[in-house]
Amino acid sequence: TKSGNEAEELYKEAFEKYNLATTYKQDDHQVYYNWGVALMKLATIKSGNEAEELYEKAFEKYKLATTYKQDDHNAYDTWGLALVELAKTKSGSEAEELYNEAVEKNKLAIKYGGEAYNLACLYAIRNQKAEALKYLEQTLARNEITVDFVEQDEDWKNLRNDPDFQDLLSRYKK
Repeated sequence: TKSGNEAEELYKEAFEKYNLATTYKQDDHQVYYNWGVALMKLATIKSGNEAEELYEKAFEKYKLATTYKQDDHNAYDTWGLALVELAKTKSGSEAEELYNEAVEKNKLAIKYGGEAYNLACLYAIRNQKAEALKYLEQTLARNEITVDFVEQDEDWKNLRNDPDFQDLLSRYKK
């Protein structure tokens, strides 16, 4: 795994290649999706305005991916993750708007065949217990995630000692 300037140079090289790919095939949703993922990953190692600009560019790529393939659940799901990451750097109504948009994207991901775990986590970090447990139960019932994974996931720290959360996990423990 590369880091620092070396990683940044590789990301920039990838962005140039994604751009080139879209000149040959402008409507390739997968290129825009991958480009968005790369932008988001670079944003997570940056801070301040630089990170925010990278997230905004990632959102543009996810929008293009879903324009060319409206039912691309991966793009909606990852778009939601990126919105949450940006929201974590904000506060007040600005953060709330981003979280609400993330909920919308995650629900679209589920509508088009994606898993509900990221939406469950989003509700958990926002202390919306009923919704968090509802979507967590969905993912556990469908074997999309393991109890062990949930127990290790930091997104659930606010509910770790909650009896309803504990009960739900115990019902799916193998």
